[in-house]
Amino acid sequence: MYRAWAPSKTFLLGEYNVLTGGSAIIINTEPYFELHTTNQLPTGWQAPLHPQSQTYQFIHRYPDMLATYRMSFIDPHQAKGGFGRSSAEFLMAYAFRQFACNQNTWSIEDALRSYRACTKTCNTYQPSGADLIAQYHGQVTIISTSGHQALAWPFAEQSKLCLLRTHYKEPTHQHLTELHSIPKTALQPIVARGISALQHHDLKQLIQAVNDYQHILTTLQLTHQATLELIHALRQQTDSWAIKGCGALGADVLLIILDHATWPTLQTFAKQHRLEIVATEQNIGYGWQQTKETI
Repeated sequence: MYRAWAPSKTFLLGEYNVLTGGSAIIINTEPYFELHTTNQLPTGWQAPLHPQSQTYQFIHRYPDMLATYRMSFIDPHQAKGGFGRSSAEFLMAYAFRQFACNQNTWSIEDALRSYRACTKTCNTYQPSGADLIAQYHGQVTIISTSGHQALAWPFAEQSKLCLLRTHYKEPTHQHLTELHSIPKTALQPIVARGISALQHHDLKQLIQAVNDYQHILTTLQLTHQATLELIHALRQQTDSWAIKGCGALGADVLLIILDHATWPTLQTFAKQHRLEIVATEQNIGYGWQQTKETI
C-alpha cells in the first residue's frame, strides 16, 4: 500500500496578497491529510471531488490510474472546511502519479505547473498555489518572489500560538469569483515586516504585523461579520496579543498569539463559544511525506 501525508495549513500573513503575486507566511500543523492507495476494488478516487477542482482535472487526465488503483483520501477535519484540503488532495494525487510512474525526482515547481494547468476557473484571481508550496515544505513556510523557506516557529518560549475553528465557512472558489480588486500596496509591506520579524525572532514586530494585517482586511471588508464579532470578544475577554481571521473572509479559523499565562482564559473562552482548538505551536509539523512501498 502507498501512503502519503500533507499537513493542515493556515495563513499567518498573506492571504489575498498571494493572489497578486505577493508574499506570505503559512503555518503547517497537525492533523495531517492522508492518501492511501491500493490495488483493491473498487478503483478510482474514493472521496467527493468538485468537477472543477484541480485534483478532479488531474486524475481524469490519467484514466489508467483511475482504473487501476483505489485511492482513499482521509480528511482529519471531516469536511468541516479550511486548512488546505483541496491543495493537499492535489499534492498527494500528483505525488502518487509520479511514484506510480517511477518518476521520483519531481520538484514543487513541477507540481505547481501541473496545478495551474488543471485550474479551470474564469475568476479575476486564480489560485496562487501558495497552499501547495507550504504543505510541501511544512513548518512555517515563507513564500516570496525570492523563493521559499521553511523555518521552525521561534517564539514557543515567549508566547502561545492557537488556531481556533469557528465552524463558519466561506467557500473559497465562490469567494474568488466575487473579488474585484486587491490593493497589493497595502498588504505587501505588512507581510514583508512579518517575514523580517520571523527571520529575526522579533515577536513584538510580528504581533504588530498580524494586527495591522487584520486591520487592513477589516477596512477592505474582507472579514466576515461573525469573525469580527469574535475578534472583538477575544480582545475584550482574553487580553490576546494578536488575533486574525484566516481563510476566505477570515471565516474558517482564528489565529491567536498570546501570553502563556493567558492560555487558560482562552481555553475557557473557546469552550463558552463552542470554538474548537485545532492546533497550537506544539503541533507545527513537517511537510508532505510518503511511504515508498511496492504497489
